[in-house]
Amino acid sequence: MTGGLAAPGARAVLFGTGGHIRGSKLGDLPSVDTTLDDLRDTLLDVCGMAPGHVVRVPAHAHAAEVVGAVEEATAADGGPVLFYYAGHGLLGPRDDLYLATRASRSARHVAQSVSYRTIRDLLGEAPSGSLVVLDCCFSGRAGAPPAQGGARRAFASSRPRGSFLLTSASHYALSFAPEGERHTLFSGRLLELLNAGDPAGPLWLTADRLHAALDEEFADDGRVNPARQSEGTLGSLVLARNRAYPAGRTEEADRPADLPCPYPGLQPYRAEDSAHFFGREELTTRLLEMVEDAPGDGPVVLVGASGAGKSSVLRAGLLAGLEARATSLAPALLVPAPGPHPMRTLAEAWARATGRDTREVRTELERGCFPPPLHEQPACRLLVVDQFEEIFTRCQTPDERAAFVSVLTRNGPRTTPRVVLALRADHYGSCLEEPGLERALARAQLTVPPLRERELRAAVEGPAAAVGLTVEPGLTDRLLHDLRSGRSAHDAAAALPFLAHVLRETWRRRSGSRLTLSGYQATKGIWHSVATTTQRFYDSLDGEGRAMMRELLLRLVHLPPDGGAPVVRHRVPLAAVPAGSEEIRERLADARLLTADKDTVQIAHEALLRAWPQLRRWIEEDAATLLLRQQLGTAAEEWDTAGRDAAFLYRGSRLQAAVELAEQSELPAGEAEFLAAGQAAATSELHREQRRTRMLKRALAAVAVALCLALVAAVVAVRQQRNAEAQQRLATARSLLAEAGNLDTTDPRTALRLGLAAYALRPSADARRALFDTLAGNAFRGASRLPASETDGVLAAGGRRLATVSGEDLALWDTSRHSVPRAPLARLACPSKDGAGSSVAFGGPDDRMLAATCGEDEVRLWNVAGPWRGGGSRQVATLRAEDVTDETDRPAGVAVSPDGSMVAAIGWSRHGGPGMLTLWDVRDPRSPRRLSVVKDTPRLNLQRDRVAFSPDGHLLVTADSNGDMRLWDLSNPREPRPGGKVEEVGDVLAFSPDGDLLAVSDDRVVKMVDIRSLRDPKVLDEWTAHANHVGSLDFSPDGRRLASGGWDKSVALWNVGDPRDVTRQSRLAGHSSFVDATRFGADGRSLVSVSSGEVVHWDMADVDQSEVLDVIPGGNDLALAPDGTTLAATRGARIGLWDLSDPAEPRRLAQLDNPVEDAYDGVGGTTVIGTGDVISDVAFSSDGALLATLNHDRRVTLWDVSDPARPRIAGSLSSDNQGAVGPSLAFAPDAPLLAVNDLEQVRVWDVSDPARPAVTRSRTLGGLREVAFSPDGRRLLLAGVRVHLWDLSSGKLTLLSGDHSYLAGSWAAFAPRGNTVAAVAQLPPTTGPDVGVHLWDAKHAGSARMRGETEPMGGDAAKTNRLAFHPEGDLLAGAGEDGAVRLWSVADPERPHLALTFGGHSEGVDDVVLGGPHGRTMITSSAGFAYVVDIGDYPEIAADTIGMACRVAGGGLTREQWADHVPAAEFVETCPKSSGHDGAT
Repeated sequence: MTGGLAAPGARAVLFGTGGHIRGSKLGDLPSVDTTLDDLRDTLLDVCGMAPGHVVRVPAHAHAAEVVGAVEEATAADGGPVLFYYAGHGLLGPRDDLYLATRASRSARHVAQSVSYRTIRDLLGEAPSGSLVVLDCCFSGRAGAPPAQGGARRAFASSRPRGSFLLTSASHYALSFAPEGERHTLFSGRLLELLNAGDPAGPLWLTADRLHAALDEEFADDGRVNPARQSEGTLGSLVLARNRAYPAGRTEEADRPADLPCPYPGLQPYRAEDSAHFFGREELTTRLLEMVEDAPGDGPVVLVGASGAGKSSVLRAGLLAGLEARATSLAPALLVPAPGPHPMRTLAEAWARATGRDTREVRTELERGCFPPPLHEQPACRLLVVDQFEEIFTRCQTPDERAAFVSVLTRNGPRTTPRVVLALRADHYGSCLEEPGLERALARAQLTVPPLRERELRAAVEGPAAAVGLTVEPGLTDRLLHDLRSGRSAHDAAAALPFLAHVLRETWRRRSGSRLTLSGYQATKGIWHSVATTTQRFYDSLDGEGRAMMRELLLRLVHLPPDGGAPVVRHRVPLAAVPAGSEEIRERLADARLLTADKDTVQIAHEALLRAWPQLRRWIEEDAATLLLRQQLGTAAEEWDTAGRDAAFLYRGSRLQAAVELAEQSELPAGEAEFLAAGQAAATSELHREQRRTRMLKRALAAVAVALCLALVAAVVAVRQQRNAEAQQRLATARSLLAEAGNLDTTDPRTALRLGLAAYALRPSADARRALFDTLAGNAFRGASRLPASETDGVLAAGGRRLATVSGEDLALWDTSRHSVPRAPLARLACPSKDGAGSSVAFGGPDDRMLAATCGEDEVRLWNVAGPWRGGGSRQVATLRAEDVTDETDRPAGVAVSPDGSMVAAIGWSRHGGPGMLTLWDVRDPRSPRRLSVVKDTPRLNLQRDRVAFSPDGHLLVTADSNGDMRLWDLSNPREPRPGGKVEEVGDVLAFSPDGDLLAVSDDRVVKMVDIRSLRDPKVLDEWTAHANHVGSLDFSPDGRRLASGGWDKSVALWNVGDPRDVTRQSRLAGHSSFVDATRFGADGRSLVSVSSGEVVHWDMADVDQSEVLDVIPGGNDLALAPDGTTLAATRGARIGLWDLSDPAEPRRLAQLDNPVEDAYDGVGGTTVIGTGDVISDVAFSSDGALLATLNHDRRVTLWDVSDPARPRIAGSLSSDNQGAVGPSLAFAPDAPLLAVNDLEQVRVWDVSDPARPAVTRSRTLGGLREVAFSPDGRRLLLAGVRVHLWDLSSGKLTLLSGDHSYLAGSWAAFAPRGNTVAAVAQLPPTTGPDVGVHLWDAKHAGSARMRGETEPMGGDAAKTNRLAFHPEGDLLAGAGEDGAVRLWSVADPERPHLALTFGGHSEGVDDVVLGGPHGRTMITSSAGFAYVVDIGDYPEIAADTIGMACRVAGGGLTREQWADHVPAAEFVETCPKSSGHDGAT
């Protein structure tokens, strides 16, 4: 135990005396001395305190010595302080409590006694809190020490805050020391609890639990009345481990164990919760090192998404870690949030920390100085500001924001604290607009990534173990599954508040000391637990309570004036919350939905806004009122600050709106006074006129609303009458989609068939997306049926061949295609014996050899390469064992070596008799030679079911279904030498490709064995892989994954990159029976699995969808050569050329420096270029031999990249126009033409001779942002505020976008088939509804017809930085300012839908290109890096969604199935006999 009293800095002061001076009228208490002596030993031996930290004040000490000992303990500042007194308690003036010393003369003379008030006040200065135990008469008169922590109360600390007082008597009651006993009555029982334990208590005894146990003990003993007083968190201070807590103890399911909750719910972990903070150890270490080692002239910035756990990392990680390290950076000052007035907030916090006046501190801060502390107060060494983004979302005064940023980032030789800022990632761009913050981000930035699986497990299981809870097996897996299931990467990354909340709710439903699956399920799951808790609370209130809860929560929501997303972490003074809300506020705080302190209250986490729909609806309904209330509060504050100047009062319509607000709800006192003053300043005549106008407006509005409602009702009635049938089809389609969504992971075939039926009833984007999501989200790629007589399937390497047993022969099947032919390629004679099946194994080079046990005692060997080459299969050898006796049978297992030179057989045992291992040399199959026979011994146990060769053929493994696995050394096949063994394994096994690892089964369990040591194989990890028997195992070709097939009808994929910590990657559903065989494809991108009569194909790309293959430095603008293998990535004036022939391993070909005109010497010998020299755009010519770069000064450099490893400048050209940044260029697809857009004019250059480029055409059209040639090269797309097509032959300019205009210009792209142009505004609209990407009809350009529009996007997602089509034209990518790339399926432009949101970028995405050597690659750029991403088979799915769904599902619903699922609609054929491309762009 390292926390509680065992903490390194905890201290104890023990005092009491058993005797008094001669003549004293106080009776002797000899048991006091032995009590305190034994208590000292208990604190050392049981509680784990350091010997030098427990002070036993001598019994003869005077009052001054006792006070001095307490002063010394509180000044040590390392942990909580325990003060324990046993002896006589005396009452002095005003009945104050005094503690007797040896010199005390009587109960009425207190001159030589210790004033408890003095002790209490001293302990109140203890920074980490104090624990007081008084075993004396009248101890109930004592009060708990103040909980502020003295001079350090303003600083952040990981130590328990507050105070705890435990007394043996209440108020004026007496305490007892029985004569002749070793201990006083009260302390004796306390010592017994600490030393022997509490049989009814939890694993750890806390101060609160100690009081409860003592209270129970003395319930029927009137001599002792234990009492407690507690402030803060000291009641939960751990005193000792409960020695009476039995190992493996289980409690009754309906009696939750008395164990504290280690999960904070929606609140962050506090510094004092560090013992429960798990999963962020690595990040915390990096942050500690960065803070300790960072230069002192700038802040460290912690950047992460909302819900990533930044606040917890700051408190329980950084602050607690610094305190544990005892660095020079302590003490630390934590500012939880800057609020609307960050300078005021900082000044108030710094004033509390230094003892200075707030106004004085504010003046010094505005001068850029942090004033030092007064007197002997400690100097603040570290300033931590959480929720730094509030300076952008809540501070409406630019000057105050600038001053706040300046004081935190200013450089210079001054005494300042080290500064740490926590920033929400979606406000990263705002920081870049502030030079000081931009420097800080460039110098000392640390990103908070999403928790990895191992870290998530630690975050779940670590806190539980820390307090003595156990986690039911399977609960963590279920939590992690639910965390990711059906959620975007962004949601999963921001899910920590939901996880902590659901764990807290699960703790509430614990069974004994166990967190159970049933308890978790009762919370409704991770994503619904917050809503369930809040809704349950809301439903428990009456009508008045619900109205009060709505009013309270809306007071805690802040809406930015620009109409952006609500910011819920809005700290509000208690004076500003609705009157009468105290009870609801306290209950919400108990439920961890609100966070309250003595002065303020706030919503615990903004996750509540996302999780509870009711609150979102309230905000939407009351948005105008909320903004008005915020404006009123700001105006009232400004009026008060200005000395209540009448010029600041509301008048006219603003006053009227505020009055209406006041009529709806009670205003805080300051706002009410402001409004009253405004009303008094207006004339009564104006009041009457305003009232009349207001009433008239209301009446007119009511009439207008009534009229509108009547018209709408009429229109709806007509439409309902005309479209009743369509509505029925729509409802049926939606029902089918909902049912399909429930089955997409468990039964993908049925899900696809239902989705196809929905699409047939109502072709829609929703139906296409449902089919797309099922195909993309599930690796299932179709199932083929085999005759029922075919059993015991065995797959060859790569999954291309299958051998099955059927009666008296074997069948060979071609499984290389998704649809397995109905007839086998060949049948091989192999008689059975007594109806028993044969053991079958592939082997040899390319697995072209097949061995099987046949007949009575034979092993037959075939060359089966022929059927795949148009020939036949040949039996090449028949192998028999010699010296066969009546006790032998045919072998149970057979194997062929990888090089085809040896065959091994094992078993030969009949009725449990002895077995044997036989090896043959079959290099010349016509004359096979027996190499060796190893006969059974008790040690070897050769009654085996399975034998297998290692990949290099030097090792043999034997195993059976209920015994052990043994290794054999085949360095001399004539004398195989037995090696080590692993016990308790089954007969299913697989070698890793390098031969170092062996995966073996044990019923439902898989074990990973290190076999590098022949004599000592070691089990590295084992895990439950399936709910039923494991039927097959296979490693991927790269050895990083393991596939297991189980009798639970599923295939599981395991990440074995770390064989000591194997984690599940995915579980694949789609089989209808036990899975007997699995094999990865040769490239690792596919998998074949076999069950009884069924072969299923899987596409592993759908398991690893959107996998980042590699990261390339120096990426901002991107261009991909037409062949998809060469990438140009630019940043600044630097160009990198990369070979993407293998997208997983990009290879740098060359690095170029674009010519620059303005260069300056930077810091540290670096060179800084001018803005005009920064490259703005880059493009390849249609033949890939020319690369053009364009900088912001409109200079184009033409590079000859015909040999990309040796590029050279071939020419240059420039424009006369200078101005705004962002010019662009584009090459023609079939001619040496280059279009250059300088934002004022577009010129088309002939670059057939790059050294002498010539202008062929030009057009002036201001405000252009993007140019692109049509696929036929005849037209040029001009994208600006409007989108035009310029016919280069006739010169005609056609408006494509009609009356639609794009704010600040647009990004646009031509679809490869030339029929469609995609366009999106560079800046989202500030008013009106959200919009998506528009798809314009380019075939009929003059029609100005929009073919379709993607789903609307809001917030930062609506700001798109680039659009790009896939070369096949069926996918469209958009680079988002929110750090995500969105892929839309646009194969049917009338029904586009979102296919993928790829997040994970720390900043906005600057550029995106699609293609690559196989068309399955996406390259994105963000924050100066290019990310190479594998998008799997998304292009193929988008190209033919309906056709692929039909092929994978094996056709649509039959008439019988249609009648079951769609009884209300007439049968529709959902899958035509030939399904080709289902749309064209």
